[in-house]
Amino acid sequence: MTIEEIIKKYNVRIHENGTQLRADMRISNNPDDLAFMKENKPAIIDYIKSKKEAEEKAYQERKAKIDAIEGLKEIRDAIADLSRWQDEFEESFNDVGGLGVRPKPDYDIDGMKKKYPRAAAYLKAESYEYASHYHKSSFGSNAKEKIINGDDFAEAISEMEQKWKEYCDEHIWD
Repeated sequence: MTIEEIIKKYNVRIHENGTQLRADMRISNNPDDLAFMKENKPAIIDYIKSKKEAEEKAYQERKAKIDAIEGLKEIRDAIADLSRWQDEFEESFNDVGGLGVRPKPDYDIDGMKKKYPRAAAYLKAESYEYASHYHKSSFGSNAKEKIINGDDFAEAISEMEQKWKEYCDEHIWD
């Protein structure tokens, strides 16, 4: 049995103190596997730590790619501010009847999306990805990954919409 197999089979993980291993109780039913884990404890700890570091590095690289999409943060911040204002406005009717609310923020979301088409494409793909329909979500996820990885965003969105249209046309009578 390999280190990777034993980790997967018994859900081996590092205890909070960083020097002990934890595993599912069923490992006690297999003395050979338990002995293997004890003999290879340092290698297992190193493997788990290196895998976690690699995952963190991949996460940070992906996050950096998303953060590098020009205008994305600006558009998201504007949408979030409008949403907060709407919540504040609705909440104000609970006590003062709509009084005391700051002025409604004046953002040109459509203009921002025209100014930053890649960010707009990312947001559209993300909206598809969050759809409740499995296939629509899948098409959105694929398009979003293409946009993150620097592919042509217009082509990614066009392909996403075309696949969704084909799926809908194919299943119109289901």
